[in-house]
Amino acid sequence: MAHEQVSIEGLTPAAAAAVVKLARNLGNSADINERVQFYQLAKKADPSVVVPVEVQLEQYKREQAAAEQTRETERRAAEVSARLNAQKQSLIDSGRYDEATVKRMEDEIMTPKGISDYEVAATLFAASAPDQNITPPEHRVVGRTWTMPWEGKSKEEVGALMANSRKAAVEKANDVLTEIKRSKKRA
Repeated sequence: MAHEQVSIEGLTPAAAAAVVKLARNLGNSADINERVQFYQLAKKADPSVVVPVEVQLEQYKREQAAAEQTRETERRAAEVSARLNAQKQSLIDSGRYDEATVKRMEDEIMTPKGISDYEVAATLFAASAPDQNITPPEHRVVGRTWTMPWEGKSKEEVGALMANSRKAAVEKANDVLTEIKRSKKRA
């Protein structure tokens, strides 16, 4: 099958002149959008069409802008993912939640309600299921005077305490809050 040449044959001279005028107007339009679209269609219909340099430059700029937008979107998505992973790990490291509880929080609170912040979700989760969600650290009875966390501990226990000082601080804060709550109930 031979490739047929596209021509304006068969058109009346007035129709052929109108097609040529339209093509010339679109190809020379002051609106770069019209020119880009025209040459894209013309190149698709006839690959031998020569596209002017300024139209090629505009197409290149648009492609680069689209690529930059894609990179920016990917960068932002990576930042959000890193932030969420850090929040999730912080909840687990705090000792308040284990991995299974955080998974329940994601399934029951975050996904259905469209929440993308683990701290906010933890607050809602704690309010919705106060007895089931938090694994409190073991409470020690403390008096009205505070003691240093390492008093009465062996060197190995002090080393373990220093290795996870955040956990020790959370436990001490929980102890103090428990004592304050007990004091209020007695009063």
